[in-house]
Amino acid sequence: MPVAAGLGAASTTWFCGGAPAADTTLVLTNRAAGARTALVTTVTSGKAHATRRVSVPARTTRNLALAFAGQGTVAATVESRHGGLVAAMRISGDESMTTAACATASSGSWFFAGGDTQRGATETLALFNPFEELATADVTFLTPDGFRRPQATQGLAVPGRSVVLVDVGGVQNRRSDLGAAVTTRSGRLVTWRHQHFDGTGPDLGDGSPPEGVSLTLGAPTPLTRFALPTAVTGAGVAPRIVLANPGVTTATVRLTFAVDDPAETGQPPATTIQLLSGAVEVLDTQALRQVASGVSFSVSGRVVKGGAVVAELWFDGAEPASGHGSFATTGFGLAATSWIAPAGLELPVLDQLGVDSAGRTAQLELWVITDGGRRRVRLADQTSVVPANGRVTIDLAAALDGHPGATVELTASTPVTVSRLQTGPDERGLVSTPAVPVAGGLADP
Repeated sequence: MPVAAGLGAASTTWFCGGAPAADTTLVLTNRAAGARTALVTTVTSGKAHATRRVSVPARTTRNLALAFAGQGTVAATVESRHGGLVAAMRISGDESMTTAACATASSGSWFFAGGDTQRGATETLALFNPFEELATADVTFLTPDGFRRPQATQGLAVPGRSVVLVDVGGVQNRRSDLGAAVTTRSGRLVTWRHQHFDGTGPDLGDGSPPEGVSLTLGAPTPLTRFALPTAVTGAGVAPRIVLANPGVTTATVRLTFAVDDPAETGQPPATTIQLLSGAVEVLDTQALRQVASGVSFSVSGRVVKGGAVVAELWFDGAEPASGHGSFATTGFGLAATSWIAPAGLELPVLDQLGVDSAGRTAQLELWVITDGGRRRVRLADQTSVVPANGRVTIDLAAALDGHPGATVELTASTPVTVSRLQTGPDERGLVSTPAVPVAGGLADP
């Protein structure tokens, strides 16, 4: 997962992209006490190149629309000569709004647990090569029945400083529960999955088909321990947990659930999943019915036998839920004592920070970064401490009065995981984004 460099770092680099340039905005936050300059270098699937030099004042968030990059799917490299800069993305369409993570490193492999090319769904993989050298990649798909290796997705050439698109529906049509592994024969890439639902597909069990756009950064490596960001059940909301096994041996995964007040809402029982090599398994809304309706929850996983796996949280919102849209994100690979939750949806209606213990009781402190300052937010007693192996939810909509949706920084006395659950204005958007851990104080989730 992305890791923000410390304030004293000599330089900072972020890789962003995977969505249409006209819809994408870079969200650049400067945590430092001094101004930072970022060089933004873009490329599109239409082979257009552009650059912008952007000044971000001290302890301020600045939005940069990427429409200047040209037409098509965009990818961007964001470089600063100093530490303190954090980059994320906001994607706004006519009917939906979502957010997505930027990466802090390239890799020779990227994994996705899920994907969908059924009726009403379009899936595209964006392969970004930010370097001068040619990269060559193979794309293998994972299904409930095992691996699929279409000839058309083997040996793909990704020229230097380019973004190449893979139309998944063109090679794996009318499939759900579709994972993917992108591995390079040469070079290194950054890879996102762009998933679009038009509202005409199959019902997911909440009374309506999914509708909206999600953009997901892949996982550079499978994990034997992971945590997923905050999810919620309830009318109109369809959460799903998707697991995929890209290894050659069967994996047994134990999932445990955390809720804010288990004595009041009940403690959901753990679940054990067996994944064959190359297989995908989905825990849908019905499989998650052990979580009480309307209760926010999070999930952690551990491989108890076999090799590492890939995990994602998917969910969709429709009437009567307060947020509408479709969203998917990969699991946490790290816990940390310091986190940045970048500004997400503009003017969110619901804005919550979910904090999960990585094993021990943690004391929390929260700051908002805005208007050139770093102001401490006073937490209520019940949200200032995370119990051992438990979780708390901080209502940011109330805590950030006057600064809705602003970037926040959280520190903890022991490692925790942090995610931000938001719904957008006019019910546009429903997202649960992992926050960004800061280098130093990192641990297993």
